[in-house]
Amino acid sequence: MALYRPGQRSNTSFLTSSIVIIVLLTIIIAGHLVIIFDLWFYFTKGTGMKELSALIDIAEPWLWISVVAALIMDVWVVIYMRKGHQKAERR
Repeated sequence: MALYRPGQRSNTSFLTSSIVIIVLLTIIIAGHLVIIFDLWFYFTKGTGMKELSALIDIAEPWLWISVVAALIMDVWVVIYMRKGHQKAERR
């Protein structure tokens, strides 16, 4: 087992955290795009999620799952940022 200095991480943990961050950012971006296009179709055509589901050929429940996941991650990011800000103020 290799010895690491404080603050230094292994290549495996770096790769794992990078993959997790990329996946989470992709989910956040996709969920917000679904929200934007849902609102666009709702106000222009009055159909909303049904039109978007037919356009990109993905079942409507999966689109709603992506929206909910993006909103949950938004809340998680805000809470995480506030905790980091509070830790910085204590220092």
